[in-house]
Amino acid sequence: MQKNEWISSVFLPRLQEHLHSLGGLKSVFYATDGGKRIRPQMVYLGAFAMQGDTFSPAVSSALADCACAVELVHAHSLVHDDLPCMDNDTYRRGKLSVHAAFGEAEALLCGDALLNGAYEVLFSAMDTAEESLQKRLGKAGTLLSRMTGLRGMIGGQVLDMQPRFANAQALCEMVEKKTGALFSASCGMGAILSGANAEEADAAIQFGRLYGLAFQLKDDEGDLEQDIREQKQTYYTALGDEVASRRNELYSSAVSLTKFFPYGEVLTDAFSDLLDK
Repeated sequence: MQKNEWISSVFLPRLQEHLHSLGGLKSVFYATDGGKRIRPQMVYLGAFAMQGDTFSPAVSSALADCACAVELVHAHSLVHDDLPCMDNDTYRRGKLSVHAAFGEAEALLCGDALLNGAYEVLFSAMDTAEESLQKRLGKAGTLLSRMTGLRGMIGGQVLDMQPRFANAQALCEMVEKKTGALFSASCGMGAILSGANAEEADAAIQFGRLYGLAFQLKDDEGDLEQDIREQKQTYYTALGDEVASRRNELYSSAVSLTKFFPYGEVLTDAFSDLLDK
């Protein structure tokens, strides 16, 4: 099964089930509607790299739940990132942001519900899993927690609240945490669920981090003209003339990690597609 097919036939139906079970708050459905689902795809690719595209029903179910948890965490970060006390963005994904559509108080609670919901999904999956898979789900959940907290995504948002970055290194640290950490968790969780050992799991985590940095470069490039007009500091503008060399460095480092996986070419292809190589 290809990743796009897995997203449409397995992930999205499971996501809708979980959203209903979390209480059916309208703003929660609104916040999770749309997007490219890249992080859930990374969960799938992390597993695919380990054991190919044929998963047992139990592993496939666990992958879907972990992908949903990742997507809920990501949606939470967007809702809170758009709040007036943060970036104060009125639009997200071509429509009103959650606080603009539902009010600031509900947006705050919506983000909280999404984050809490991610761990409800994971714990529920552990309750019904067999012992060996239960342990893998526990490791995957621990990784997600670490990459979501102050050592990861939330820590990156803390850094992003400062008015200016002193240099490219400081801005890169923010991007590694705010963007790279959740990609690290996604790829690592998929590999862990497919039976990766410690070395393989670490390689998947590092691949996800590199993919996240390359993703941010690509995203910044798309907004370059507007960012220059607004004199906004981004990962792309901070690197300046070093963008091309940094992109190649990320690609080379990522490809070097694929040797740890029986089906590592799927990760190489994903990175190539991102950078249009």
